[in-house]
Amino acid sequence: MILTIPYQTLEIRNIHLNQFQIDHKGRYIANMSYKDTSIEIYDVPIITPPLSVIDYDPNTNRLRLDTQAQHTFSSKVANVQEFLIQTFYANRYSFLKNDITLDELRSMFQLLYVNSVLTLYVFPSTPIKCADGKTIYMNQLQKGDIIRCIVRIHGVNFISGNFPRL
Repeated sequence: MILTIPYQTLEIRNIHLNQFQIDHKGRYIANMSYKDTSIEIYDVPIITPPLSVIDYDPNTNRLRLDTQAQHTFSSKVANVQEFLIQTFYANRYSFLKNDITLDELRSMFQLLYVNSVLTLYVFPSTPIKCADGKTIYMNQLQKGDIIRCIVRIHGVNFISGNFPRL
C-alpha cells in the first residue's frame, strides 16, 4: 500500500528538497520529501484525478495524459514544477556550484508538465486495475481511456549533460 497525497490537499510549502547526493544506484539525486504537522513521507506521492490518455509509447515507456479538464490539478502540478525551478535558482550556488540565469536553469529541466499535458514514464507491464475489477496492462491503454494514477516524485537528478530531471 502506498500512502498518497490527494492533489486537492497538496501544499507546495510542505515539499522539501534535500542536497544532492549519490544514491545506491550511483545517481546524483536531490531527494524530495513531504512534511506537514502530522506526517513525513520520503517522496511526494500524489493521486491524480481521472485523466484522459493522449497516448502511450511502450518503446520509451512514455504515457501522456490530458489535464485540460482538471484545472485544480493542472495548477498544482505546474506550481510544483515552478517551486522546484525557483528553489534551484535560489540555491544555485549550493546545488549547482554555478551562477546561471533563471532562464538558463529553466531550460535545463526536463519538465513532466507542459501545456496541459502530464508526461509519466511507466513500464508496459505495469498492471492497471479497471473500475469493473479487471486488470489490464499499461501497453493495453488506448487513446481516450480515463485513468487515475499515483505520481511518485522521488527527487531531481542529473542525467547526461548535467541537466536536472524531475
